[in-house]
Amino acid sequence: MSAITFEQVKHLAELARIEMTHDELTAMATELDIIVSSVENLSEIVTSDTPATSHPIPCLLYTSDA
Repeated sequence: MSAITFEQVKHLAELARIEMTHDELTAMATELDIIVSSVENLSEIVTSDTPATSHPIPCLLYTSDA
């Protein structure tokens, strides 16, 4: 299981020269950890027999030259 730490987020913010408060860094670490955990869960679910999906909802594109 992944764990995005406060220190990692603080380091990345410093590298990107983004000023963040302690509360913002804490919230960002929590949100990033949730995202990484969700991707890890999807990686466990997806198997070689799972069909690829380009988009879960059909999209209709309209252009002026159609």
